[in-house]
Amino acid sequence: VIMGNIMGPHGNHARLASLMAGIPIEAGATTLDRQCGSGSQAIVNAALNIMTGNGDVFVACGVEHMTLNPYQMEKPTAAYSWAPPKFLAGKFSTPEIGDPVMPITADTLAARHNISRLECDEWALISHQRAAVAIKSGVFKDQIVPIEVKTKAGMKVVDTDECVRYDISLEAMQKLRPMYEGGVTTAANSCPRSDGGGALVMMSEDRAKALGLKPLASVRSFGVAGVDPNIMGYGPVPSTQKALKRAGLTVKDLGVIEMNEAFAGQFIPCMKDLNFDPAKVNPNGGAIAMGHPLGGTGAVLATKLIYEMIAKNQQFGLVTMCIGGGQGMATIFELY
Repeated sequence: VIMGNIMGPHGNHARLASLMAGIPIEAGATTLDRQCGSGSQAIVNAALNIMTGNGDVFVACGVEHMTLNPYQMEKPTAAYSWAPPKFLAGKFSTPEIGDPVMPITADTLAARHNISRLECDEWALISHQRAAVAIKSGVFKDQIVPIEVKTKAGMKVVDTDECVRYDISLEAMQKLRPMYEGGVTTAANSCPRSDGGGALVMMSEDRAKALGLKPLASVRSFGVAGVDPNIMGYGPVPSTQKALKRAGLTVKDLGVIEMNEAFAGQFIPCMKDLNFDPAKVNPNGGAIAMGHPLGGTGAVLATKLIYEMIAKNQQFGLVTMCIGGGQGMATIFELY
């Protein structure tokens, strides 16, 4: 079991989840952290292990429980101190290079590419509208495993993404103040904090045949690239270019594209510079509508992508995302 996770409170979440799921004790498990690309890295690590003969069956997964993630605070300098705790923010870069908060990196990227506030809000509207249509038409029915959650009102079955706004309007979004003066990023055109996860069973072709299973897709190539942390949201561009080159493909070969919507201000420049057809990108809505559970997003997007490739009979598809600290990751899948 290989799991992507960033902020969880436990030790080696992959092992804990493996034991809770009843996977044989003899199976190893490891948890990794490539920030927003962690779920994708779990998939790639599983593929590389299979390709090199270091295992033939893996669960590649990712998860984030952002509503219950622990806070970090400084250790008191004196015993029985009455001073209030000082909470710590995570570091993603060095002071010399610059380590701005994520919304500012999106504003910087939008400014450099002349992306307007209106463009950002328009894409956010599209994301919600597409997600709403997909949910109502049952697109995600076969992709989501329902779970029971205990609430004050009793047991509740959770089987639908909860962040989607079905009645959102461009007019309402335009009334919101930007997070930072002069910027384009608002709460409406950013991904919401969310809980979620995804998992894929991966194995060698020979093992699948021996078990009588038909694979859905295979990993064709991947790419990881570093970018200036001040514009960390630009990571999908160089990483996608690497993945395409390694696969011997062009953008035109991609039938479906899932690119994480961290912020519309960073998403739109990437979509434009990669010459993506907007109709192919996040056809069933993106993170602005459905949330971005950090370590889980890569696995979630891969699941959405593969099911959409099957539905539309598209041979190649791409999952890509920006990564905190100034990286990007891209993975190309091929329909089996």
